[in-house]
Amino acid sequence: MKTYSVRYKLPGQLRFHKLTNLVEDGYVDEHPMRYFITADKQRYEISLLGVFLFDQSRSDFIEDLNARREEEAREELVIDEEEVIPGVKRPDE
Repeated sequence: MKTYSVRYKLPGQLRFHKLTNLVEDGYVDEHPMRYFITADKQRYEISLLGVFLFDQSRSDFIEDLNARREEEAREELVIDEEEVIPGVKRPDE
């Protein structure tokens, strides 16, 4: 499984902290927080007041995820030769 990392710094802190092996991130509904989930299912919630620096691997992770979803969607569109869909011509007709 591919993972990515983020560095963050909260107001008043001098140094950045790093979270690694991330598989998901997002915003907490109705709270000024971001959440991060690691490969081993740990969840971190960090204030939106922080500065977040994502590395290139996050962009690669998102591109791979989108490509997999598109491939799965294409596979669902494959019509079985025996399947009949009303109103849709079969390829051999």
